[in-house]
Amino acid sequence: VAQDLASPPNVGAYPSNGAGGFTSNPPAASIPPTTPTRYVITNIPLSGNYNIGTGGNYSTLTAAITDLNLRGVSSAVNFILTDDAYSINETFPLEIKINNVSKPTITNTVTIKPNSGMFPFIQGAVASSAILKILESFVRIDGSNSGGTDRSLTINNTSTDHPYGVHIGSNGSIPITGVSIINCNITNGANYSTPNYGVIISDGEFPGIEGYFNNITIQNNRLQKSFYGIYCTAAVSPGNGNGLLITSNNLNSTGTNAIHERGIYLEGIDGAVVSNNVVGNLGGNDAGSPTGIWYGPGTINSSMTNNLIGPMTESTGGGTPRGIAVSSGVTNSNITVSGNELFNFSTSYGGAMTALYVYGNTTGVIIERNKVSDIVNTNNFGFGARGIIINTNVSNSDITIKNNFVWNVRATAKSGPGAWGVGIGIDGSTGGVNVYHNSVNMYGTLASDSAGINTAFRVLSPTVSA
Repeated sequence: VAQDLASPPNVGAYPSNGAGGFTSNPPAASIPPTTPTRYVITNIPLSGNYNIGTGGNYSTLTAAITDLNLRGVSSAVNFILTDDAYSINETFPLEIKINNVSKPTITNTVTIKPNSGMFPFIQGAVASSAILKILESFVRIDGSNSGGTDRSLTINNTSTDHPYGVHIGSNGSIPITGVSIINCNITNGANYSTPNYGVIISDGEFPGIEGYFNNITIQNNRLQKSFYGIYCTAAVSPGNGNGLLITSNNLNSTGTNAIHERGIYLEGIDGAVVSNNVVGNLGGNDAGSPTGIWYGPGTINSSMTNNLIGPMTESTGGGTPRGIAVSSGVTNSNITVSGNELFNFSTSYGGAMTALYVYGNTTGVIIERNKVSDIVNTNNFGFGARGIIINTNVSNSDITIKNNFVWNVRATAKSGPGAWGVGIGIDGSTGGVNVYHNSVNMYGTLASDSAGINTAFRVLSPTVSA
C-alpha cells in the first residue's frame, strides 16, 4: 500500500482488486486484495532416491508428489514404494504437474517404482478422472520390483462411474514428451461406462480432447476392466504423436475383467508403432463392434506389427467383432499392417463380421504376412464372415495385400454379398488394390442356399479392377 504527496494523499494498493478501507500516514488498507501477490520460498529441488511409505522420506505418495510439484528436480528422482498399499491416506487423483521451477528433463527424470520384493497397490475411487494424472514430461511409472519385466505394481481405480487408470495429458498445445508406463497392472471398477479408460493420452485438462505429445511409451502392462484399454488422441498436426510406442501389453482378460469394446485406439497420430500386444475376449453389453486395434481418423505414418488378436466374439448387445480396423481417411496414410495373427472370431448375431478391415477413404496401406483364421458366423439368417476387406471407395487406393495366410472363414451364406463367407474382398467403388502371393483356404461346412457363396477372393464392383 502506498500514498503520494497530494493533500489529502491518494492511497492505493497492489494488487488493487478488492482492496479498500484505505488510510494514510502510514498508508494502509483494512480490506486486503481479493488475490494478494504470493511468493513461495522453497527448499532446494529434489534429487536422488526417496522412500515413500511408513518410516520413509514421505509417508504418502500425495506428500511426495506435492513436494515434487513445489520444488522441482535438480537430477534424476526415484520415488520408491516401500508399503503394500497407497490408498487410505492418499488424495486422488494424484497429479504430477510441477510448478514454474526446475522441471524434469531427458536426464533428470522422475520415476515411481516398487521397492525390491514389494507388490504395492495404488488404489482409490475417482469418478470421471484418473487415479494418476501425468501432466509433466519425462515421468516414468515402472512397476517392476526387480528391474526386469515383472508386473509388481497395481494401479486400481475402484470407481464404477467413468473411471480412468492413468491419464497422460498435455498443457494446451505444449507437447508432453518422454513419459512411459511400463510393467504395471491397470484396472478399473467397471468396464461398461464410457468414457472409461485404462490408459488415456490426450489433452491434460479435457480427457478425450485431442492433445499434443511425442515419445510416449506404454509397454508390458496388463490392462483390464475398462471400456477402452489404451486410448490415444492427438490434434492433427505434422509430427504430433510421433514416437508413440505401444508394445507387449496384455489386454485379453476374460469375464468381468475383460476390456469392453476397444482394445487399442489411435486417432490423429503421426508416427506410432503398435507391436507384440495380446488383445482378446472383448465384448460388452451394447451394440458396438468390439475392436482389437483401431487406427482411427488422421492416423498416419504408423505400423501395426506382430500383435495377437483373439479370441473375439459378439457383444451381448449384438455388435459383431473386428480384429484390426484402419480408417484414417487420409490420402497416402503410409500405414503398415504386418505379421499380426487374428484368430477364433465367432458370432451368431446379425451383421457381417470382419477380421481385418480398411475403409473410410483411406489410401496408402500395406497389409502383409498376417495370419487370419477361424472366422465363423453361424447366424442362420445369413450374415457374413470376412477375413480381409478393403472398402475405401477410392479408385486409386494404393493398397497392397500380399503374403497373407487366410483360412477357415465361414458363414451361412444366404443370398446377398453381405451374407457370404469371404477370404479376401474388395468392396464398394474401390480400385487400385494390389493382391498377390496370398494363401486362402476355405473349408468346413455351413448351410447355404442356392444364391449363397463362400469364396476365397471377391471383387464386388464389376467396373473396378484389382
